[in-house]
Amino acid sequence: MTASATLQTLLTGAIDYAGLFPPAALSMREAVARYADYRGAAESWALGRFVVPLTRVEELVAAQRAVGAHGQGWRVSVLLGDDPAADASRIRALNAAHARSALIDSAELKVSGPAAVARRRIAAFADELPPSIRLFVETPIDDELRLFMAAIAGANACAKIRTGGVTKEAFPEARDIARFLICCAEHDTRFKATAGLHHPWRGSYPLTYDAGAAMSTMFGFLNVMVAAALARRGATEDDLVEVLQAERGSDFRFDDDELRWRTLRLPRQELVESHATFALSFGSCSFEDPVLDLRRLALL
Repeated sequence: MTASATLQTLLTGAIDYAGLFPPAALSMREAVARYADYRGAAESWALGRFVVPLTRVEELVAAQRAVGAHGQGWRVSVLLGDDPAADASRIRALNAAHARSALIDSAELKVSGPAAVARRRIAAFADELPPSIRLFVETPIDDELRLFMAAIAGANACAKIRTGGVTKEAFPEARDIARFLICCAEHDTRFKATAGLHHPWRGSYPLTYDAGAAMSTMFGFLNVMVAAALARRGATEDDLVEVLQAERGSDFRFDDDELRWRTLRLPRQELVESHATFALSFGSCSFEDPVLDLRRLALL
């Protein structure tokens, strides 16, 4: 089955592959081999960047050689460390040496503590990184969210939200995600989501791949992407919470010309603009889980 135009619009290049990280926690060679396979799959249009710590990029390139994927021009997103100047210098050197195999065009930074302190760190990285690098900044979703977002917007960076993990405590409330989306929209700030988004719709799923793993309610990546498009339109916090908590795929309809959420309609052009300028991507340690679920639900 071919995906509808609206679904393709939301998901084209949207799934950043984070197979190195829990719960998959694959070896570099295995993660690289899988990503190389995904690039040749029918659903490769949904595949985004390969996510890797900056300190392991050379290892990534070596693994590409080992599996026969060297020179394929992968787009890479790196997790940054603590030293803006050193990280920026390393990115320049790596891109000069390996751009034909693994081009770093995105970087991800986690900040915490008081917003005033984080603002200086965000600005330092934004100033040091090459202009070609898109910077994503992960911040706490707390009472200082607007201050963090103002700092991100002021640095012309993008935001990042953690939507889950391998423990129940790692998952935020739907209202927290709704507040984040509204804050991004108010500051005209692009964002990506990460963690816990293996499945299209919200529901109860195993937290890890271990036999007998504990179950927890997880957010669906389609819930988040649709909620983002509605936030960009100006939806209320309560409306976004409803979308984020929806567990019935029948509440949504993906046609070629429009997406329907109950009685609301989102024309495809709004989805194009949302994905291009607002909800850019989401990280997942699995590419197979999202694809298999979409197939099972007859969306692919």
